[in-house]
Order: sequence, then C-alpha cells, then structure tokens
Amino acid sequence: AGEAGTAALLGVWQRIQRSPDEAYVRYAQALDRFNCNAAAQLHNATSPEQREALHRRLKGWGADLRQLAAK
Repeated sequence: AGEAGTAALLGVWQRIQRSPDEAYVRYAQALDRFNCNAAAQLHNATSPEQREALHRRLKGWGADLRQLAAK
C-alpha cells in the first residue's frame, strides 16, 4: 500500500502541476504566490527559537506520516 499510495499521490501532484485548464493554472499560480508570501511573513514574525521549535514539530509529524504510510 505504501508504494501504491505514493504513486497515486505523485499522479495527483503531477496533474495539479500540469493542468490543461488555463484558469486553474492561473489560480494555482496565484495560490503559490499567496502561500509564499504568507510563509515569508510568518518567518519574519517569529524568532529563531520559535522557528526551531516549529522545525522540530514538523519533523516529528513527517516521521509520523512516513510511519503511517509504511503500514
């Protein structure tokens, strides 16, 4: 299930990145810009200690997700 799930997610990601719908392409590009700006604002509003704490938390969540995907 792990490899099949990964392949399915990769297929979805590729379709999102290469949509034939030009309106969707514009929407996705605007969303990317919005998310990048939000991430930059969050980064600039936090201390190095806060960013390190978030890094550790996200790293833990990533490990949890990899463990779940391997089952």
